Amino acid sequence: MRCLAVASPLPGEGKSTVALGLATALAREPGSRILLIESDLRRPTLTSGLGLPVRPGLVEWLNGSSEEVPVRLVDRGGFFLLGAGRAALERPEDLGSPRMDALLRAGRDLFDLVVLDAAPILPVADVMLLQNLVDGLLLVVRSRMTPRGAVLDAFRRVLAEKVVGVVLNDQRERRHSYMTYAYHGYDMRHGSEGSNRRSEGHGDRRPRDRD
Repeated sequence: MRCLAVASPLPGEGKSTVALGLATALAREPGSRILLIESDLRRPTLTSGLGLPVRPGLVEWLNGSSEEVPVRLVDRGGFFLLGAGRAALERPEDLGSPRMDALLRAGRDLFDLVVLDAAPILPVADVMLLQNLVDGLLLVVRSRMTPRGAVLDAFRRVLAEKVVGVVLNDQRERRHSYMTYAYHGYDMRHGSEGSNRRSEGHGDRRPRDRD
């Protein structure tokens, strides 16, 4: 297992926090080289949540405007980060493109593990595009919040053989209808939400669970 995507049925289940925690924990192993990719390009939270300036990233690599992969070392986490980038996501299908495949193949060669913070499964088809390029999927489900129907629907949409595990986050809130919540605010307006990503504060802050 060299390339793992972390996803959830719906937004707000803590997948970005899990992906960040996994990358940080594994990077503490002596000699480990871990790459974390912010591949939820519609609503990215990792770069701003870590208090890092927004730079060209995955979007620029995918759309061909950058021929270099702008990976940076996150000192406090000890892992390498490829952020979402500055540009808006114009072609979601690029997540399943040969350029994405080439990126992940190179990541497997250069790093011990590549962790992708992927988009939620039900609102958009991004994970379905990515699943053939990664070695496995780790699903994050929020206990007593995510409706059973949403979990089952998510499992039906992905390849069963790709699912390597489920992380159950504990949350006592219930949400009775997931379809309205799932699609609300989750669209192509990556660029219009840039103000939420331009934080350049300091400290090792974790992303809020809005992923």
